[in-house]
Amino acid sequence: MSEYNSPYEPFGGYPYPPKKSFFARVKEYFLCDKYIVLSASVTVIGLGLILYQFMSMLYSFVLRAFPDFYSEALNDYRLSGVLDMFYTVLCVGGAFTVAYILMKKMGLVEGYLPFSAPRNASDTFLLIVAGLGICFVGNIATNFFVSVMAGMGIEFASYNNALALTQALPSNAFEFILLTVRTAVLPAIFEEFAFRGVIMQPLRKYGDFFAIIVSAVLFGLVHGNMTQMPFAIIAGVALGYASIVSGSLWTGVIIHFLNNFVSLLNSFAKELLSDSAFMLFSVIVVYGIVLVGVAALSMFAYKNPYFLRLRPGKYGKHKKSKLAAIVCFIPSMTIALIWMISSLAADIYI
Repeated sequence: MSEYNSPYEPFGGYPYPPKKSFFARVKEYFLCDKYIVLSASVTVIGLGLILYQFMSMLYSFVLRAFPDFYSEALNDYRLSGVLDMFYTVLCVGGAFTVAYILMKKMGLVEGYLPFSAPRNASDTFLLIVAGLGICFVGNIATNFFVSVMAGMGIEFASYNNALALTQALPSNAFEFILLTVRTAVLPAIFEEFAFRGVIMQPLRKYGDFFAIIVSAVLFGLVHGNMTQMPFAIIAGVALGYASIVSGSLWTGVIIHFLNNFVSLLNSFAKELLSDSAFMLFSVIVVYGIVLVGVAALSMFAYKNPYFLRLRPGKYGKHKKSKLAAIVCFIPSMTIALIWMISSLAADIYI
């Protein structure tokens, strides 16, 4: 043994370090002290997404196993509404409640999700108006995306189905309330709980910007079709930012609700107005909301000059590539991503 006193010195030269095994490298990459919380959080998030996809598939299978009941539900306005609400509560709420319980047991979330009053009422109002405007920018971006793809000979089954879909109008106040709860209230509450709550909050330990982007991308992918994906990603960024800056998930819930409710009213206008009148109405509504949103965002930026400076995270700076690798290659998340991307691929036809 030489003066280096090292067993890795084969012939008196510089002491060579031992080669690390594949599993040792994986452990160092994903399970070091700095990233073990992220790896554990992403594992649970992936399990939540898998459970949601599985419960959705099982729910559809059970309904189709009773064809007479399924056919009746499709033609019964109230029954179909109740089933849709049950789906949102069971599949979205149930799957991510399980994920949240796991996170609590593992100590990945500190305290409760921020379903509390926003910090500043005037700033929150501006964030809500600006957030709604950004959601409608997402609608414009989606239409542009679909048009560009169509020009390249690529079409989406979901878009063509949406064009052929006719909206049954409520015949009374009860049916209107039922439709509003079904399409605007429950999705806003449970999807914000899932994506801006269970998914985004534990990721904030590695930076608010990182948490917003990951939750927004997953929000886009989970919709399972190419028509809604661009909108959902853009809207997800606005919803995540508004929830974090206001300090309350209710801010995102309100924006989400308003977006869905205005879209619901727009679908009624499509059924009630002529094509030319509906086109004019739609342009006024969409671009009017965007302009008001831009004004609100400008006012918020004027009041808060550092509005783009988000919290970097409790663990300091990180390589974006390493964070992305952990998110994509944790096994449960990899399975969830493959499942969601395969749904997107099935929506495309040339």
